[in-house]
Amino acid sequence: MESERDMYRQFQDWCPRTYGDSGKTRTVTRKKYERIVQLLNGSEASPTDNAKFKFWVKSKGFQLGQPDEVRGSW
Repeated sequence: MESERDMYRQFQDWCPRTYGDSGKTRTVTRKKYERIVQLLNGSEASPTDNAKFKFWVKSKGFQLGQPDEVRGSW
C-alpha cells in the first residue's frame, strides 16, 4: 500500500495534467485561487483588466473564512 505522501505526490502530478487548462471556468487552479484570495482581501494588483474576474468571483459567492463560519452565513 502506498503512503499518503506518495498518493499526494501522484495526485499533485495528476491534477494539472487532467485539469490544467486554466481557462476552464469550473476549475479553480492554485493560481486562480490565489488571485481570488487577493481580490477578496482587497489587494488585487491590476484594476484595469479584472472587471470580468471581479464579476465572476462575486457571482460565485466566494468568501474567506473557516468552513463553519462561511456555512453559517448562508
